[in-house]
Amino acid sequence: PPHAPRPHGAMGDAVEQFEVHVSDPTKQGTGMQAFVSYNVTSKTSLQQYRNTENTVPRRYNHFVWLHAQLVEEYPCCFIPVLPDKSGINPMFNRFQEDFVEGRKIALEQYLSRLARHPVVQSSKPLQIFFEGEESLMRLPEEKKPSFFGGILKELSVAPKPPRVSDEEFDAMRVYVRELEGQLAELHKFLERLVRRRKDLASSLAELGLTLITLAGHEGQTGGEEAGKAFTDLGSCCDHLAISLHQQSNDEAKKALMVVDDWLRVVRGAKEAIKRRAEQGGRTVLLRQEADRKTKVLATGDGGKQGISEADVMELSRKVEESARKCEGLSERVRSEMDAMKRHKSAELRAMLCGFVRVQVQYGSEVQKSWERVLPSLVAGLDPQALDM
Repeated sequence: PPHAPRPHGAMGDAVEQFEVHVSDPTKQGTGMQAFVSYNVTSKTSLQQYRNTENTVPRRYNHFVWLHAQLVEEYPCCFIPVLPDKSGINPMFNRFQEDFVEGRKIALEQYLSRLARHPVVQSSKPLQIFFEGEESLMRLPEEKKPSFFGGILKELSVAPKPPRVSDEEFDAMRVYVRELEGQLAELHKFLERLVRRRKDLASSLAELGLTLITLAGHEGQTGGEEAGKAFTDLGSCCDHLAISLHQQSNDEAKKALMVVDDWLRVVRGAKEAIKRRAEQGGRTVLLRQEADRKTKVLATGDGGKQGISEADVMELSRKVEESARKCEGLSERVRSEMDAMKRHKSAELRAMLCGFVRVQVQYGSEVQKSWERVLPSLVAGLDPQALDM
């Protein structure tokens, strides 16, 4: 079938061209029923699609449906976790422009990851999402995202299978946990830098206004030369405020949001490794039950306990089936982990390169702006006054 897994493809190793854009976030409805819809445009060379380009309206619930389908069909592919439905304070920010714009970018990053995955990109759920009717993407009530973000868990939680120690996958789990912590720290400091840059931009804008007001006062009292200097400096501050605000936006897009994207990838990897471990635990439980029933039969107590040869044979079949499934998931996790490490190094280096280029670009602009205003400030001043 067109969505059958390919044995060697892994995260980011796409073999088909696939381009995705999320645009035009629009608030629909009112009150508790309000939501944001997006236009999702996909361009692909995959033959299974009816058209090479599609644009469809999608809301967050459709992304939740897609994620649930993919996790069920490909439990050990490293599928990124979804961006949050709402921020920390959904009562006030889930329709704010900055939040909606940030989530639009995050949803596009999410879809782009799926479109670049050689197994997931040809999946039926992804095709339905990109070109199917909304009626095909209905979520059960218990899986619909809550008003406060995330996905509601089912009230009845099945008992967890025992955790089975495995040196190889335990090492993967530790690696992913540590990587998540490092990325979270990097995200925190980049976020702080962007916030402070915006604060500096606001302060410079206020300083510029104050200087221009002061220039007007100087002009009224005969200090025309000083008034011109203050006006020029005020205009310079206004220009720099705009430049710094743009710099903070560029830093957010080229660095902060990239790290945010990778945090979602790593958390998806954690979930995949966990699902592989759970399958291993289920295999252990089945094997223990098969061993117990085999011993009962060996003691001749099978009839008393309602255990037959057929029961043991069926359990043995389930053990073998579960073990094969676990090995298949293990192979998938190995492949995904190798690909994640490879792409992580390249993408984070590219992000840091972009970040440094932003510093060089705006640093040069800042220096030139200050240099341009300097002659106006020193004109007519006693050279000795400059040494004060």
